[in-house]
Amino acid sequence: MSLENASIISNCSRWPLLIDPQLQGSIWIKGSLSENLTVISMANKKWINILINAIQMGRYVLIEGIQEELDATLDPLLSRQIKKKGNSYVLELGGDPIDYDPKFKLYLMTKLFNPHYRPEVAA
Repeated sequence: MSLENASIISNCSRWPLLIDPQLQGSIWIKGSLSENLTVISMANKKWINILINAIQMGRYVLIEGIQEELDATLDPLLSRQIKKKGNSYVLELGGDPIDYDPKFKLYLMTKLFNPHYRPEVAA
């Protein structure tokens, strides 16, 4: 089961949401992507600035502590509203256009045992 989950997480085209009450997936991601991984907690007041910097630098991001209601600021990122502008890519996050590096990858993680998300998030 763990190998199947790791394969899905590594190869999926959408941003994976890990339901991880025992933190096994979080430990695996931190161990396998440690050199290029930024870990963000939603409790951090500057999480959006950290996320924007990681998007522009093409880093991997693990957002920990996701609850059943996600911050609306993440909606353009979750729905991949990325626009090509010349030779670069742009994403509007928090109302401001930012440069988007295609190497960027997002992982969402919750400790909740049985969360219920909106259909557009759960898809």
